[in-house]
Amino acid sequence: MAKLFAYIDEQVTAGVKRGDNLDQIREKINLDSYRDEFAGSSRIRKLIFRNYVVGPAVEAAYLDATARFAGKEE
Repeated sequence: MAKLFAYIDEQVTAGVKRGDNLDQIREKINLDSYRDEFAGSSRIRKLIFRNYVVGPAVEAAYLDATARFAGKEE
């Protein structure tokens, strides 16, 4: 799980630095390998991963990154 969240933070931070908004970041981030690792071939687990990991984790990382970079724009 630590690798997953570190990867999300890294990708979201890069998106915020590029000026991407949350929807753009969600479209660009690819968590398929992590989904496959945690959910395998289960449709239910994939749904759970998307709804309870990807959505909230990406949004939380986005809010954190935007707060860190607020006021640092030149």
